[in-house]
Amino acid sequence: MARRSWSSARLVAWTVAAAVAIASPPARAEDDPEVLVQKGIELRKAQHDTEALEVFRLAYAKAKTPRILAQIGLAEQALGLWLEAETDLVGALEHADDPWIVKNGEALRAALDTVRGHLGWVLVEANVSGADLRVDGRHVGKLPLPRVRLLAGAGHVEVSAPGHEGATRAIVVAPRTEVKVVVQLVATPPPLVVPERSLLVVEGPPTRVRTSRWTMVGVGAVSLGAFSLGLGAFFAVRTLDRKHERDAHCSPAGCDEEGLVADRAARFSSTMALTTLGLGLVATVGGLVLLVRSPASPVVVTSAAGPHHLAITVGSTW
Repeated sequence: MARRSWSSARLVAWTVAAAVAIASPPARAEDDPEVLVQKGIELRKAQHDTEALEVFRLAYAKAKTPRILAQIGLAEQALGLWLEAETDLVGALEHADDPWIVKNGEALRAALDTVRGHLGWVLVEANVSGADLRVDGRHVGKLPLPRVRLLAGAGHVEVSAPGHEGATRAIVVAPRTEVKVVVQLVATPPPLVVPERSLLVVEGPPTRVRTSRWTMVGVGAVSLGAFSLGLGAFFAVRTLDRKHERDAHCSPAGCDEEGLVADRAARFSSTMALTTLGLGLVATVGGLVLLVRSPASPVVVTSAAGPHHLAITVGSTW
C-alpha cells in the first residue's frame, strides 16, 4: 500500500514537471552569454573581428564577467582600437582571483604590452584654470589634469576658455613616451563701447570760398562727358554683339531675314557709339578746360551740427 502511494506521488511530480517544462519557453541562444561568447570566438577565428566585437559586447551587457571583458579587449586589439583595448584589458586583469584570468593571465599581459606599444602620453598645462582640453578632437576634461593617454604619432591638442582666444598645438609622441605642452591663452579684449554723448546744436558762421560760376559749368560738362563716354561704351559692346549675330546668319551668298535685322541694329549701334563717344570726349575736355581757367566768384558755405545730424549748405551768386 505504501509502495503504491509513493508511485502515485512520483507520477504526480513528473506530471507537474512536464507541464512546467511545456509551459516555460525555451531559453533563446542569443540570450545566453556563453553561447554569444562561443559565437564571437568563431567569428574571430574567421577573421570577422568587427562582428565578433559586437557579439562580445552584447554578451558583456548580459553578464559582466572578466572573461568576456578580456575577449572584448582582444577583439579591439585586432581592430587597432588601442585606447579601448588598453582600458578593457587592464579592467579584465584587475580580477586577479578569477580562474579564467589566472589561467590566461600571461597571454593577456602580452597582449596588453603590445597594445601599449602603440600609445603615449601628453601632459598639458595652461595659464587658465578650468580651460577645456581636447586631444585629437576628443574632449578630455578641464585643466589642470594628469597626463592623458593618446595614440603614438602625430596629433594635436586644443585648449579653450571663455574670454580667451583658443589655442591649438601640433605634437608628435613616440610610443611609450610622454610629451609636455605648455599653452598660454591670450585674453580677448572686451568690446569697445562708445557712450552716446549729447551735442549742442552749433551753427557755424558763414564761410566764404572763392570759386566761379564757370566752375559749376565745368563740373556739369565733365559729368555729361563721363555719362556720354559710358553710353558710348555700351553702344560699342552692343555693336560687337550685333555683328556676331549678323555673321552667324550671313554667308557669301547673302543674309537671311535675321541677318538683315542684326546688320541694321549693328549699324545703328555703331553710329550711336561714335556719336556718344565723340560727345563725351568733347564735353570732358571742355569741362576740364573750364575748371582750370575759370575766374572766381563768391560761394557761401554754412554748417550746423546736432546730436544726430550734420548739415552743410553751399550757396553761390551768379
